[in-house]
Amino acid sequence: MERISRLCAVTFLVIGGLVHLQLWRMGYRGIPRVGTAFLVSIGLAFGLALAVLVRNDWRLNLAGIGFAIGSLGAIVMSRTVGILGFTDKAWTDRAVQATTAEIGAIVAFAAVLLITRRGRLTLAAVRSDRPPSREGRAGGPEFGRAGRRRSS
Repeated sequence: MERISRLCAVTFLVIGGLVHLQLWRMGYRGIPRVGTAFLVSIGLAFGLALAVLVRNDWRLNLAGIGFAIGSLGAIVMSRTVGILGFTDKAWTDRAVQATTAEIGAIVAFAAVLLITRRGRLTLAAVRSDRPPSREGRAGGPEFGRAGRRRSS
């Protein structure tokens, strides 16, 4: 389930990046500061997607949530109060696609974090249910910190 959620998160990041690339090529590149911001967003989306595919790390998943929230915030700001001196009041198909991709990425990355955390908690509970060995657990009263028997 965790792998499926990760693949969904990566897919949503790539979709968001592709939508931004299409918009950049359709004319957003000519808007001062906004065109550059789009290029940065595209690079971050693809770079983060690749990193998440290669390595399963909670920090990358958290970065994915942060990136998607930031991108979603920029979309909403561009449609309401403006961002970097740019306002676009129309909710075009591309704007809806980008918004959907960002929300999907947030949900998928959150699912990955929850599934991973639940798995760790379950594993910890299983480990703590083990009966102590005959000599006691390492680190117990008769053992030192490194698990070596204390001399009396």
